Amino acid sequence: MLNMKRAKVIHHVLLVLMVVSIGPLGFYGYQLIQFNREQLKTQERFSQINIAQSLARLISLYLSNAREQVDGFIASSLDLSSGQELELAGNRSLEKKLEDFVGRSKNLLSINIVNNKGSGVEAGVHNVNDEGMTKHFLAKAFQSASQNQQSYVSEPLTIEVGKEAKPVIIMSSPIKPRGKGKGIGAVTVILKLDDILHWVTEYSVAGKTVYVVDFNGQIVVHPSPKTMPAGMDLSRV
Repeated sequence: MLNMKRAKVIHHVLLVLMVVSIGPLGFYGYQLIQFNREQLKTQERFSQINIAQSLARLISLYLSNAREQVDGFIASSLDLSSGQELELAGNRSLEKKLEDFVGRSKNLLSINIVNNKGSGVEAGVHNVNDEGMTKHFLAKAFQSASQNQQSYVSEPLTIEVGKEAKPVIIMSSPIKPRGKGKGIGAVTVILKLDDILHWVTEYSVAGKTVYVVDFNGQIVVHPSPKTMPAGMDLSRV
């Protein structure tokens, strides 16, 4: 009888010791899990910030390089010293230069140079005659650059090139004589965003989906362009 009582006492003592020891272990284990979660959240935030900063630099460089290439072409191909009206109609030499320029560029779909009267020359692989939205943005680009003397960048849009849908933007700049007088025309380009699409696709790994939107919340590029095309409004998402 005494042995049974002693066994019960020892059993209860062991239970108490287990509870006393497991309690702190459980608490510290919970604290450790919470700490690890916070660490992972912090690391994920830093990762997202680094990706955003890296993409912002790449996109800024991409757009500035495109504009510099176009400005360089204009400076070398047009006589900007006199400040007189650009004579573009029937200029086969300029048309050939335009065709060569677009053909060498992997980023330009088309380029259009017009004088202040609205006549000019163009070259490129994309025919915009049946693209209502594209024509709308081209008209806005011409008005901004030629009439308002301001550079212009359109909202992102998707256009059909052959059998592919391409994310693009339209950029325009006023053409000014070397003396920096009043503008004498405008140059407008349709710029492909294939390189930016490649970058966001590369970053979209390990469960991440990286995409770019403009200030209005519209998609610029998304790694799934067929379901999330350029120009889709995500401002309310």
